[in-house]
Amino acid sequence: ELGIHLVQAAEMARINQQFLQHSSSTDVITFDHGAEDGAPAGLRPPGKSEPLGPGRPLRLHGELFLCLDDAVAQARTFRTSWQLELVRYLIHGLLHLCGHDDLAAAARRRMKRDEEKLVALIAGSFPVAALGRPAAVARRRPAAAGRSQGSVRPRVGPPQRPRAGTTARTRTARHG
Repeated sequence: ELGIHLVQAAEMARINQQFLQHSSSTDVITFDHGAEDGAPAGLRPPGKSEPLGPGRPLRLHGELFLCLDDAVAQARTFRTSWQLELVRYLIHGLLHLCGHDDLAAAARRRMKRDEEKLVALIAGSFPVAALGRPAAVARRRPAAAGRSQGSVRPRVGPPQRPRAGTTARTRTARHG
């Protein structure tokens, strides 16, 4: 069971303050309702969660809060679309629900690598930029020469570069 909430910055700041004691908005907060200890996803002690692997069935029970305002702002900063930013936030939250953790540097690098792979897979398979557009407009827009409708430009800068307001510090601290 999975709930996905699209919220504005003011609501995200309220949730972030209430559950994680951080006074600002953030891009994504993950609540893992399947956690034994009830701790927010990404904030469980080491060893409490293991990444999904062979023989581990996918059972998700949680809620993801995605901030539309942050997606728009980050899209401008990284010269991408707000739709692709939302996909990134969704994938990040889902990885937490699957047991990924980004508290320690090595785990954060693994999670970021998996996140980048999944974002590229989704972007290459679906017309992500058409999300939020009326269906008729999305169907009429032709794909760019040599690219599928779902493909996107690579991110600007190294993949591990901290993202203003949505960096490893923020992602680590705010997943609940």
